[in-house]
Amino acid sequence: MARLKREHPETVAVSVRNKALEAEADRLKAAVERAITQRDREQDRAEAAEAKYNELLLSVETKHENESRHETALRYIQEAERRGGEGAKRAAPDVDGGVKT
Repeated sequence: MARLKREHPETVAVSVRNKALEAEADRLKAAVERAITQRDREQDRAEAAEAKYNELLLSVETKHENESRHETALRYIQEAERRGGEGAKRAAPDVDGGVKT
């Protein structure tokens, strides 16, 4: 008959503590990975928004005096909206990405 090996209580306590610490380390690693993934997604969205904004600004060929390209683009959009946006409606993208005429 095999005898059970009795370990010293301090050894058992250290082993239990080590397992608890390993579990906590694994939990923290997973949390860090989730945070990194979330940050990367947010960074991708921000970069996409920045690219769209830059595209809009660079569409303003004539920068008016005392206006930034942003202000000029905003003014153009507001003026088109006030006119009823007829030109914008005519050239609005269709659901499939084509242009309505």
